Amino acid sequence: NTIPPKLIELQRNINRVVKQAGLPFETRTYNPHVTIYRKVDSQAFEMLEEDGLPLPYVDMPVDHFALYESVSTETGVQYRKLEDFELHGEFA
Repeated sequence: NTIPPKLIELQRNINRVVKQAGLPFETRTYNPHVTIYRKVDSQAFEMLEEDGLPLPYVDMPVDHFALYESVSTETGVQYRKLEDFELHGEFA
């Protein structure tokens, strides 16, 4: 998968400005992703599921995706991959 050069440039500029401001900045390799929900407990998620998840329409090619859990710790947020999903046929 190729990351568009303009997206990489944007990320580098953001890190540069944040660093110049003396704020903590991301040092991990840039990996663009989409977060659908954050900090949603299981009860709230069940309520969202019952009502139908409000997902916006986005047109982008996807051939695989992964489900991550984000956990806030004293040293920051930790991301743990729960499962990988590969799309085939009409879903790819």
